[in-house]
Amino acid sequence: MRTIEFTCNGELVRVRQGSFWLEGAWRDASVLAGADAGGPICERVGAGGLAEIRAALVVVARESVVARVIPPERASIRYCDGFGRGNPAGWWLLGRTLRISSAAGATDVDVGAVAEVGLPPEHGLNESLAESARAAAIARAELECACGTGAPSPLAHGDITELGRGSRPAPVEVSATVGECRVCGCRWTFSREGDTAYRLDEMSRLAPF
Repeated sequence: MRTIEFTCNGELVRVRQGSFWLEGAWRDASVLAGADAGGPICERVGAGGLAEIRAALVVVARESVVARVIPPERASIRYCDGFGRGNPAGWWLLGRTLRISSAAGATDVDVGAVAEVGLPPEHGLNESLAESARAAAIARAELECACGTGAPSPLAHGDITELGRGSRPAPVEVSATVGECRVCGCRWTFSREGDTAYRLDEMSRLAPF
């Protein structure tokens, strides 16, 4: 029987089809069924660990388990800029789409179009934001996928298939999603912590399997 072994929050975890090993004992995967299940496991290994165990159960159940893919070394790309206090202008990089927000409204532009002809004339960004938006779009347009560039979320990365999710009840959001790049096969753990009304921190790391 195939087994995936990795570490979550300092805890050794083994996963095989239909079950996982944690704290010296095998447990049936059914204890993690449902979005609200897995609370005690989450307390032990965190939201990211819970998401990784769920994702590993999906991976190990496949007919053929693809070995862990290590992304190529790439320069990091900026995925968001602007939105200072009292300023509605800024931009996000969402997969191969540059989303621009300004007082005039929101505009989505393909990064390939930005690389070829630049930003649309009505973008509404100041010179500094326009330059950072162009640079990010051009850098992303040159790549088949975002792996290895620091994409902090599945939306920012694009081309992600979700494998597992975990969350911890708290006054602020603490959640994680494990996703697999549909282009190169790299698996990533994307984490979110904070409050969308004040500050929300998003980050990613290579999944441990």
